[in-house]
Amino acid sequence: MLKPVTTNLKLPLRWKDLYAESELYKAAIRVYSKPIFQWRKALSTSTDGKTLYDFAAHGLARLDTIHRSLQRGDFEFRSAVALHYNFNGKHRTLFIPPWEERIVDLMLYRVLNRRPHNWFSPDSYAYRDRKYSLDSCQTRIAGFLKCATAPLYIVKRDLTDFFASINHDLLLDRLASLVDPADYLYRLLAQRVRFSYEIGGRRQTATVGIPFGTAIACLLANIYLTDMDYEIASVPGLHYFRYADDILLLSPSREAAAQAAERLELSVNSLLLRTKESHRADLLLTDEPISDVGFTTAGDFRHLGLLFRTGGGAALSRDKVRKIENLFRFAFRRRRRLWNRQADPHARPVPGHHCRGND
Repeated sequence: MLKPVTTNLKLPLRWKDLYAESELYKAAIRVYSKPIFQWRKALSTSTDGKTLYDFAAHGLARLDTIHRSLQRGDFEFRSAVALHYNFNGKHRTLFIPPWEERIVDLMLYRVLNRRPHNWFSPDSYAYRDRKYSLDSCQTRIAGFLKCATAPLYIVKRDLTDFFASINHDLLLDRLASLVDPADYLYRLLAQRVRFSYEIGGRRQTATVGIPFGTAIACLLANIYLTDMDYEIASVPGLHYFRYADDILLLSPSREAAAQAAERLELSVNSLLLRTKESHRADLLLTDEPISDVGFTTAGDFRHLGLLFRTGGGAALSRDKVRKIENLFRFAFRRRRRLWNRQADPHARPVPGHHCRGND
């Protein structure tokens, strides 16, 4: 595989060059501020049974203890609790660590994610620092479609259970190329790779996958796929876009699209991952009646929640519209019992009066 560039990246990365007490406090403020508008999050507990309020009761002292432990190089991550969730039909396992570990995990993500910014592929948009985001990815795709003067060959793939399928040995090997394996930083990251968790009261150590739901998992995911990003993007005449595990290849050349699709399959297999058959698409984007064996003719395609059309037009995809409609529908159902009929359509609620009819 091609080796990613290391522009402005001083290697190997070491703990003493990255860590500062101020970064720990910045991460703590971020953790404290998240539950402001969703207070129930502050009540969540992990294996230690403590809420954010329990931690904050002696917050400064606890943060000082964490800081000194990180300085000495003896802080270790405790077990997380594994919780199963259903996100719009997608079953996910979230790993919720104690509050001390959440702060250190977020701090690690923040200080590390800045360093390899120029080492990551410019075609990778998820979990990035600075200008990379979902919006910028969608905008760039739409801009390319708008400028296209010929039919485009499209290869669309999605990785199956990406976070839960990452191979530990391969990931640690990639980390060893960035971080000094003898340094405390590497030992901390290794604990996040081979993390421990409790499920059903039993403690286990993960043998595959990274802790979905934690900040550092996002960075580890990008590190795992960076070699693949450069390998596929090196195909001449190809335009490559990756947002987390959603991969899109665009090219006016059928040969380039086919070659990139083959490289993608080889790269995914070498990383011991799989692609979702249900999300697999090989399309020829055109409004003209053109047929092509292996590529289905289409005037639009869905990607990242949008419906992209020939000419660069974009709109919400049908499934995204339904998700938004369901959010309102379920919210109305939950509040329906608080509603009363209003006899006078011109009546207005009395300010400060919170009766059931005005709720």
